[in-house]
Amino acid sequence: MKQFFIYFKSWVDRWVFKKTLDIHKDAKRFVLFGAEYCKKEIVPLLSKMLSLSQKKIIDVGCGYGGVVYALSDKNYVVGIDTDQSRIESAKEICIGKNASFIKTNAEKLPFVSEYIDIVIINDIVEHIKDVKSVMKEVERILKKNCIAYVSFTPYYGPRGGHIWNYFPFLYIHFLLPNYIITWVIKKMGDIGPLATAEYDVSQYKALNKLRINTFRKIVRDLKFQIEFEKTDSIFFNGIKKGTDLFAMEYTAILRKKVSG
Repeated sequence: MKQFFIYFKSWVDRWVFKKTLDIHKDAKRFVLFGAEYCKKEIVPLLSKMLSLSQKKIIDVGCGYGGVVYALSDKNYVVGIDTDQSRIESAKEICIGKNASFIKTNAEKLPFVSEYIDIVIINDIVEHIKDVKSVMKEVERILKKNCIAYVSFTPYYGPRGGHIWNYFPFLYIHFLLPNYIITWVIKKMGDIGPLATAEYDVSQYKALNKLRINTFRKIVRDLKFQIEFEKTDSIFFNGIKKGTDLFAMEYTAILRKKVSG
């Protein structure tokens, strides 16, 4: 329940005490926050699978570039996003890094087959319309025996609506109709310069209601082996095989099979 109380406190700070969280004030703070998260949560898992040096890495849905910033000192990292303004901000923040950014759709990645060592899809796959097409592209561009890191919030879990900044209650996206949720978000307004109500509404409406088992089936039907998976729930973290109902976050590392 620790994660729930963290979210609840941030909600109280924002709407009761009218505080804007520092990470939402400007892009540089947001990137540094994302970079620290990457070093703490993503890097340790990746390091167990591959050496994180001199690798070609793609970050799908890179946003302002936190993951790119964290990994581009020893690797070449390409950030991909559909938002040009975020890409421009990421370019400015990552000046001097071994990185580049491309505005493109993840369903058609601009790379030759078997070229990339690591693909990262962090907190974005639940917003993708055609998950199977995207994962097929990821499988295509990955070298054999190389890996993809995927993490997402299951829709049928306690915070699957991605509206914690406005509703700090478990399963609220099941209890209220969409039009009320949308109205409340717009009425409460922007959280900060980087988290506008308009953007949050668009992200909420784009949710594809992805289930953990649906994702497992998609990747197993492709040339992937699930090398590692864990589910962080409202009760315990690091459950090897969790279910959607209590899942706050699901994480998997997929390895592209050498053959078959």
